Amino acid sequence: TGITSGLIKFRIAIVMLAVFVIRGAALEGPKCMASLGELGDLGINQAFICTLAAALTITFLTIKKVPASTSQSIVGSIVGATLIASQPNWLQFLKMVICWVFTPIGGAIISYILYRSFEFAISSRIKSTRKLQRFLKVTMVFAGCYGSYALGANNVANTTGIYVNTGMIGPLHASLIGAVAIVLGAATYSHKVMD
Repeated sequence: TGITSGLIKFRIAIVMLAVFVIRGAALEGPKCMASLGELGDLGINQAFICTLAAALTITFLTIKKVPASTSQSIVGSIVGATLIASQPNWLQFLKMVICWVFTPIGGAIISYILYRSFEFAISSRIKSTRKLQRFLKVTMVFAGCYGSYALGANNVANTTGIYVNTGMIGPLHASLIGAVAIVLGAATYSHKVMD
């Protein structure tokens, strides 16, 4: 939103994203990796097929300018692959689906509360248009950095967590590889989805 509104330049946003995605992935990324492994047991070959299927799905949707969930894509791939070999952990899958339903609802409620709170606080204190724009730019940068940190912490599991569960790679290395992949994706493909 900061880029499309003109508050932040794309290159500056990508540099900030890189710093905070990598930091979030390194510090908190391994926490989310276990939940994907609980969906079902996969070997390295199955993990590769799942990752490729999820990546192709997200790439297609990105080219079509459709914002899509990498979490849903990788979880769907894991469930599909697990159905072939064994039985997925349906309880773990249900927990994830419940989160997918309530996350946008929670986001909408929190956004409404924050909007009303900031609207009241800002309108009563900042009267100058220039000061308001400066304030919005600073808060947009802060929110973008925080969002990037959370992206690294949460979504890095979608890109490399599946390989941790096979024993192919350790959580920290997987987090860093996943973070770099997220940054590269944002720098190369994200403009269409942002628009």
